[in-house]
Amino acid sequence: MLPLEDCVEDIASLPTLIDLNVVYGLSPLAAQNLSIDQPATPVVPVPPVKKPRAEGKAGYLALVRGLLKNSGIYALASLASPTASLILAPFLAHHLSPDDYGLLAILNTAIALIAGLLQLGLGATFFRMYRYEYETSRDRLSLLSTLTLLILGFSMLAVGALLFAVPWLEGRHSAQGAAIAIALLAAVLQNLALPGLAWLRVEARVTPFIVLSIISLLVSLLMTVACVKMLHMGLEGALWGTCAGYSVVALATLPALLYHTGVRLRLDMVRHLLICGAPGVAALVATWMLQLSDRALLGVLGSLPAAANYAIASSFGGALATLILAPFALAWPAILATLARKNDAPHMFRITFRWFAFLLLFAAYSFSLAGGGIIMLCFPTTYQGAVALIPIIAVAFVFYGLHLFFSLGMALRGRTRLLFPLTLGAGVVNIGLNLYLIPRYGAMGAAWSTLLAYTLLALLTLFINQRLYPVQFDIGLFIIALLSGMVLALGGVCLTQAQGLYWTGCVHLLALCLYGGILLFMAKLPVGEDAL
Repeated sequence: MLPLEDCVEDIASLPTLIDLNVVYGLSPLAAQNLSIDQPATPVVPVPPVKKPRAEGKAGYLALVRGLLKNSGIYALASLASPTASLILAPFLAHHLSPDDYGLLAILNTAIALIAGLLQLGLGATFFRMYRYEYETSRDRLSLLSTLTLLILGFSMLAVGALLFAVPWLEGRHSAQGAAIAIALLAAVLQNLALPGLAWLRVEARVTPFIVLSIISLLVSLLMTVACVKMLHMGLEGALWGTCAGYSVVALATLPALLYHTGVRLRLDMVRHLLICGAPGVAALVATWMLQLSDRALLGVLGSLPAAANYAIASSFGGALATLILAPFALAWPAILATLARKNDAPHMFRITFRWFAFLLLFAAYSFSLAGGGIIMLCFPTTYQGAVALIPIIAVAFVFYGLHLFFSLGMALRGRTRLLFPLTLGAGVVNIGLNLYLIPRYGAMGAAWSTLLAYTLLALLTLFINQRLYPVQFDIGLFIIALLSGMVLALGGVCLTQAQGLYWTGCVHLLALCLYGGILLFMAKLPVGEDAL
């Protein structure tokens, strides 16, 4: 059996919550007080390069094509969830009160947290053990069966607790007690969906995984529409739709899984799974504090309508995380290993960072404009305040993307454990800023708290990376590009004040094209020692 420090080294296998979507990428792990001055232990081997010359443009383009190919298949699965959420958002905004919509946003964050806690980090640990520690078919089947039985056991305990909690919730919170109970059930059902999806992923059964994910989302979407619109169940109907989606996955996979593996509970595997999964729980809490705690704090310190506006803004501003960062985080480890083996690796990382950062900036600008337009056209006037929040949240995710990129030094030098204290520190800062800003500025305060926390996370990650694996990133050029986008956005707002829809659309489209041209020009600037 591996010692604990070996159990928590695979950074790429832990899930990170990004706007309620699971992204398997560079996520924080267990806390370890490691000095960055200690000798590095490489995770990604970098053998000597046979050819002493740098790769040409053809090699660079091949790497880019590889990145797109590796990430494209995952992007299909990633697109399904946000697409369904964006479709449902205006529907729910028209059929739920702002208070109910805000409570729904808070309960969704609670579902993410509770489900993660109930899983006890078993999912990420299972991937590591299945891939690297057990080679025989019998051992792997036993591991899969043990995981399934553990999840079933914890789920049954949660159901028992739920049965005791329902009468208390209905008596203490008569208005929201039923909704809270359904949210707890959704967390349990999400837990039951874990073994089947983990089985499909670890066996690289991409087509069944995507088909099942899409069917689940379609069922959730249709059930939500039926319960809310036809049965007039309001908030509870939206939550039952969520339960229906998870139920489809559980019913489709658990019987087949148990038939395939049989009932095999190995105590040595139970102990190993629980010990290695424990640090993942701490990582989950830290990530939740950073990424999702603002909704709950808005409901407590602000108001439920403010939480509703913030949730809608996050669904558009956070689209950058789902459409770009999620596929990138899945494909980047393989590309990172390839780049690290090249003799001009720091130069390659510098070029890749420039294009990646500019892509994030352009996407943030585009999503901000598209999200603002959709809210103005498709949402009730109650939610128009969300428009001003979208750019701030989108830029926050730009800095989160930079954090993922700056983590390359920790990945290459075997110091991925440092990501946990970084994320925990940024999460604490985020909560502290929320406690100060939300009572004064409401949802706008929550948005700025998120931006400042993510910026701090990116800066700290950059600082550590430069101590471990120095790369001359074009930070000055990135700042100029960011400021250029801000100037164009503010100029567009000033020119479209009290103007019609056609003029407003033309001005913003022209500004977007101009910004794209500016970013493209900057990206093609010479990469040399004197570059910004």
